Amino acid sequence: MKTKKKKSNWIKFIVFLVIIFLVLMISSIALFINYKTNKVNKSLSYNETGELSYLVCLNKNDIIKDECISEKRSFISDMIDKIKFKLDYSLKSTDIANYNYSYEILAETIINEKGSSDKILYKDSKVIGKNSYNKDKKDTISINDDFNINFSDYNKLVTNFKNQYPVDVDGNLIITVNVNINGEKEGINEDIKNNYDLKVIVPLGKETTEIKDFITTIDNNGSINNYEKTKEGYTLFSLLCDIVYKLDILYEDKYLLIVNKPANMLTIGTDKEKNNTLYHYTSNYVKNTNKNNKIFIVNRLDKETSGIVVFAKNENIKRAMQDNWNDIVSLRKYIAITHGITDDKGIIKSYLKENSSHMVYSTNDKNNGKLSITEYKKIKNNKKYSLLEIIIHTGRKNQIRVHMKDINHPIIGDNKYGIKDNFKRMMLHAYQIKFTHPITNKEVNIISRVDQVFDKVI
Repeated sequence: MKTKKKKSNWIKFIVFLVIIFLVLMISSIALFINYKTNKVNKSLSYNETGELSYLVCLNKNDIIKDECISEKRSFISDMIDKIKFKLDYSLKSTDIANYNYSYEILAETIINEKGSSDKILYKDSKVIGKNSYNKDKKDTISINDDFNINFSDYNKLVTNFKNQYPVDVDGNLIITVNVNINGEKEGINEDIKNNYDLKVIVPLGKETTEIKDFITTIDNNGSINNYEKTKEGYTLFSLLCDIVYKLDILYEDKYLLIVNKPANMLTIGTDKEKNNTLYHYTSNYVKNTNKNNKIFIVNRLDKETSGIVVFAKNENIKRAMQDNWNDIVSLRKYIAITHGITDDKGIIKSYLKENSSHMVYSTNDKNNGKLSITEYKKIKNNKKYSLLEIIIHTGRKNQIRVHMKDINHPIIGDNKYGIKDNFKRMMLHAYQIKFTHPITNKEVNIISRVDQVFDKVI
């Protein structure tokens, strides 16, 4: 009996040990599963923002007084000296963690065949700035830095490439700031490991430069999305209008708009230049009142010539003026500065013809050209130049320029028909127009402002 009892107690003991073992094992498994579950499910949550803002710094000149101008506009490329960038990045986490992070600034110059981004002719990349940081037990980190880009150097690279090789190209300077973030915390399985890119694209080798930058966002899945931030389009004329003076409107009613065109601006666009034109900006002006408004050019000036340009606000007015131009316009007067000392007054008469190279020249053959008459009177002179008041009795292409060349007194700054000199503009200005209004039949007499540079020359 005793043996059976001992055997029973032993069995009970073994069962007890097995039960204890199973309980411990189950508990351990449960604890392990709970640990793993908690670790997997817990991660560092965070929000981050970044911005790469910039100022465009212009070469010093008499027109633009501000050294650096804010973004959201375009600029005449030759006016740009450098671009000042400002990097602002911040990260806010839900937990305090240990961070090591860095950033690198890359300047990439790319020249490719025009219209073919995949046909790269030249590429150069270089790191122009970098830094690294360590932050312990922080829930917020930030990066703030400034750096400059010498725009003129990069732009000259593309310009020289265009001049040396017979191929039409596009050039871009791509500024990329890459921010690398690593955040760690004990007990956290999913640490912060992230790259954050900010990008700005600067066109090179163009008459005007419109900078593009990108807003970078990160969605809930960790995907990085780049959205192009569109800039307002400004070129030389609107730059002058916005910063120095408003659009130089000489006359306006519900039928006509007459403006003072700056030198070195096209009256109307070409295949190569569509936006930096007087037509483009006057069109925008009338559309500010009503987006359906239109504008029509009545007369044109050469790109190099400044002064009075007449626009009609509907096509019927335009036709009425152009079809009867010689009848309704009684006076067209110009101001010019020419090389040498002219006669006190004179009349130049010839027949003008244009050759295949788009050069206009005089001929005495009335059957081979258009009659052109230019009258001039000398206002004053110095030892080198003459200031003239010029009246045109006919309106032909390049008429005044050709006629002044014919009498060996070409206009200053006229590189096409004159003498190569160091003047930045041609000294020819459409100063006055007098005409009969096509609707009211009243006389309209418009006198425009003359560029102050005329006074400095003579």
